[in-house]
Amino acid sequence: MNNIFGNIALFCILVFVPAGIHCQTVFNLKLGYIGFHPGKNLNSALYENKLVEDGAVVVEPSVWIGFEYFLRDDHTSVEFYQGFLSDAAARSAGFSFIGFKRRFFQYYRNSFYAEIGTTISFRENWSPLAGYVEQTNYEGSGKWQTKWIWVSGGLSYYFYISKKHDLSITLWYGHYDQTLTFMLGYRFWFSTIFKHPKPCKCPFDKYDKKYKHKH
Repeated sequence: MNNIFGNIALFCILVFVPAGIHCQTVFNLKLGYIGFHPGKNLNSALYENKLVEDGAVVVEPSVWIGFEYFLRDDHTSVEFYQGFLSDAAARSAGFSFIGFKRRFFQYYRNSFYAEIGTTISFRENWSPLAGYVEQTNYEGSGKWQTKWIWVSGGLSYYFYISKKHDLSITLWYGHYDQTLTFMLGYRFWFSTIFKHPKPCKCPFDKYDKKYKHKH
């Protein structure tokens, strides 16, 4: 439980501190639905909502709340996500992720980003479940189990709607142990002032350090 309280404290810090800084700060909301579990799943018999017999594809609804603080222009940021989900065994789970995001391609309204960082994942203890095969993936003997996933991240596509609004599609690995998921998302820019602006070409220009679509 100490890890969970620590996650909540970290979440609060990263919500309020960036919002008070007068440079590009972004809110992300992502929704996931399907979890992909590649490889052998020793506890696939416990998967409540599996779509295939071996448990490789499972219904795992999730909500991701994230904040970004841009370090350079509109292409490099540090980001934080707090997520909540119903895992493969239909038990409560969640995670805290912190990492870096970098844009590697942009054309007109379309942009692609790579994201990488580290994750603390937690879930309700699976040990009391009948038929559970003991694994070392998660630690803890109380109500909650936790695991530090050293490397996690994904690839995101964003579609520019207006100066402060984008839609996204994300492919992500590592928010939960050995799990891959697709998400649909929405991005809102609290501030569009650049920290380190530089001259920009079509299709976007910056006027008075604002991010605007070029007419």
